[in-house]
Amino acid sequence: MNDIFDYINKYGSKTFYEKEPNDVDALILCQLSYLPFDDVVTRSLRSPTTVARAAYGFFEIGDFSRIIWKKTDARLLAACAESKRFKDLRLSGYVNELDDDEAKQFSAIIFKLKKRLRFLAFRGTDHSFAGWEEDFNLYSRPTLPSQKRAAEYLGKAARLLRSDFIIGGHSKGGNLAMYAYENIAPELRSRIKAVYNFDGPSLNKEPESDKIRKFVPQSAIFGTMLSKGEDYSIVKCKNGKFNQHDVTSWLVDGDDFDCVFKRSQISRRAENALSDFVNDLDADERRDFIDTLFGVFRDTGKQDFDEVMKKPTAVARSFIKQDKANRRVLRKAFGKVMKSAGKNIFKVKKKTKKIKKQTR
Repeated sequence: MNDIFDYINKYGSKTFYEKEPNDVDALILCQLSYLPFDDVVTRSLRSPTTVARAAYGFFEIGDFSRIIWKKTDARLLAACAESKRFKDLRLSGYVNELDDDEAKQFSAIIFKLKKRLRFLAFRGTDHSFAGWEEDFNLYSRPTLPSQKRAAEYLGKAARLLRSDFIIGGHSKGGNLAMYAYENIAPELRSRIKAVYNFDGPSLNKEPESDKIRKFVPQSAIFGTMLSKGEDYSIVKCKNGKFNQHDVTSWLVDGDDFDCVFKRSQISRRAENALSDFVNDLDADERRDFIDTLFGVFRDTGKQDFDEVMKKPTAVARSFIKQDKANRRVLRKAFGKVMKSAGKNIFKVKKKTKKIKKQTR
């Protein structure tokens, strides 16, 4: 079972001039965007920093506390920095913005693949409260702050840099790539050669371009959110169920993904459960629920979900301190969560067991 590390081992000796960029390269670059390059890559769009230099600076600083995908990101950076294919790619335009008041989490970086071709990667959700609240707000607000920022960032890069672009992202980053492409100035859009969404939410409407390429794992949850009739490829994974959001578990066949024809049952059931839950709440109820829920998280006194996971009892204490109105909002919403889960998941499992018993 080969993964992106095996791909780097096999094709890492070929530059992008010797072997054209492909879907697997796009996934690798999107995953590299999760690295906290704050102290090693500048905001300048014409930075001379390479992947190898950035890796050297990152490992010299040695601060691994801000790594989001802690088991794999440092390993991936090291592998890319040692490969001919990735090590000399120039990095530029790194931004990492967090606004808790606005509930905005945005980060992006640009890789120069060739003289006239760049890859712009939008980071997915980090561990901040703002990042996760923004994800929830996909169901309660027409436009997110990070979506507007992504369109602004892409437009500026396209105007200032004389090259074509491939853009993409993993998780929320894929959603940002789709939004940015559809909202960039028409005269610049022709220079966008491909748009990648790796297991990220859609835009709640049918895509307007065949340049959009979407990939989800077999047990996708995030990648099916807000999906409206779009085509996507389903990638086989070595991890089980919800751990498939980790792209290092996605299987690769040569220089392409190892794909299957349909998603798992748990993915389809979870999609139905989420759809029922959203439909059971009107827009105002969804907004109140999200605002109240993240108010509980912030009242724990913790800085992000990493800290919350270390002391989950802080959430229970914060909930108890809420006034009656807030507790009522949360109880109502969580009641609908259980109802939709029971309808789409638990009852299905119970029925399946009963059939098996009768056929023995």
